[in-house]
Amino acid sequence: MKRRMNKLVVFVVMIAIAIFIAAATETASAKDYMKTIQGDYTFTGQGVCLISPLGFTPNQAALPGYGTNTVSFQGDFTFNLDGTGVRHSLGSQIAASFNGSHAHYSTAESIAPFTYTAEPEGAIVIQSSGPYEAQFLTGCFFPGCTALIDQWSLIGHISTSTRIIALSEPIQVQTVTNPDGNQFQRACHSTYLLLPVR
Repeated sequence: MKRRMNKLVVFVVMIAIAIFIAAATETASAKDYMKTIQGDYTFTGQGVCLISPLGFTPNQAALPGYGTNTVSFQGDFTFNLDGTGVRHSLGSQIAASFNGSHAHYSTAESIAPFTYTAEPEGAIVIQSSGPYEAQFLTGCFFPGCTALIDQWSLIGHISTSTRIIALSEPIQVQTVTNPDGNQFQRACHSTYLLLPVR
C-alpha cells in the first residue's frame, strides 16, 4: 500500500512539473514572439461609420436623424514589449448630412494609447487603453474642434516572415463627446495595413 502511495505521489509530482514546464515554455514563446513585433510601423487604412445622434435600437437599427461618413487615414503604430503601444493617426473624412448638419469634409489627428496581445501563430488583438481625443484641423463646425471617442479595438494577423500586420475593426458602437457636452453614437468598421519601419 505504501509503495502504491509513493508511486502516486511521484506521478502527481511529475504531472505538476510537466504542466509548469509547458506553461513556462508557452509564456517564453509568446514573449519571444512579442520581441519580433515590437517597434514602429507605418500604416494606411480606410473605414466607414454609421452616425446616429439618437443612438441605436436593440436590433442595431439607427434611430431617425442618422448619417454616414467615410474616412481614410495614415500614421504610425508603436508596439512595446510590455504589451502596450500607441497609435498616431491623421484622418480625412467626408460626412453626409445627419440630424440637420451640413454634409462636409474634414481632417483630424489623434493619439490613442492601447494594449495588445499577440500569439506565435500570428493572431493579434488590440484594445484601447481608454478614451482618446481627436483634434480637428480643418472642417470643424462646432466649438472646441475636438471630439472624445470612448473606445476602439482591432483584431488581425501578423505575417511571421515579413512582420506585415493586417487589422480590421469589428463593428462596434462608439460614443463621441464634443467639448460642449453634445454626444452622438456611431457604428464603425475599418481596415488597416501596417508595414514595419526598418
